[in-house]
Amino acid sequence: MRPVVPEEVGDLLKSRPVMIFNRTLLGPAYIESIVSSSPALVTSQGGKALPLEVWDMIIDFSNRCPENHRYSLVRPKLLKTSAGGDELACYRYKRWWSPFGNTYSLKGIEMLRFYLEHPDEPNESDHPNLDSIRRSSFYHPYPSSFYSPFAIPSISPFDYFDFLLCLDFFDYYVSSCAIPTALLASKTKFLHVELTVPDVIKNLEDGNCECCHGKHVLGFA
Repeated sequence: MRPVVPEEVGDLLKSRPVMIFNRTLLGPAYIESIVSSSPALVTSQGGKALPLEVWDMIIDFSNRCPENHRYSLVRPKLLKTSAGGDELACYRYKRWWSPFGNTYSLKGIEMLRFYLEHPDEPNESDHPNLDSIRRSSFYHPYPSSFYSPFAIPSISPFDYFDFLLCLDFFDYYVSSCAIPTALLASKTKFLHVELTVPDVIKNLEDGNCECCHGKHVLGFA
C-alpha cells in the first residue's frame, strides 16, 4: 500500500478504491498542518508556544507503535466543500465477526483479494465462475448487490425485501466519515491506497489470518 496524495483526490472519486484510514493519526496530521504553518498558532492560555523542534518530537512520537493504532477500511463517496476547506466524505466499514469475507480460509483470502481489486459487484459475464466461487468462500445472507462487502447499493424500488436488508446492512456495518483533503499533504500519513490482503490482515486482523495456524504473523516493522 502507499499513502494518498492531495493531487489524486479527483481520481479517487472516480475509481472509489478501498483504502485504509488510520484514525489514530488524523489528529497528529491536523496538529502538524497547523504547526507547519506557524508554531505561534498553537499557544497556551498564557500565550506561550512550544519550539518547532518540540512539536516535531511530539508528532514523531505519535507515529510510534502502529500496532496500537485504530484502523478502518473506507471508500470515497463525494467531495464536500465548506468554508473550512474541502473534505473527502467516505463510507467507513465497521468490523464484524468475519470482517471482509473470511480471512480464516484460503478461499476467503482469495475472494478478499478479488474484492479489493474490484470493490463494486463485478459483471457475471466477465467472471462466469464468480457465483460458485463466491458462495463457497463468503457467508453473506445479504441481497445480491452485497455479494461484494464494499459494494455501493443500487436497489430498485420494487425489490422491497432486498431494500430492507440493504438498510439493515448499511445501518449496522457502514457509517460515514469526512477527511480534510488539506491534511493529505501532511508528513503524517494516515490514508493509504493500493491495498493488498496482507495490508488488511496486518492492520485490521492483528496480523494473523489463522490460515497458517500461527506459523506466520504479519507484523509491524
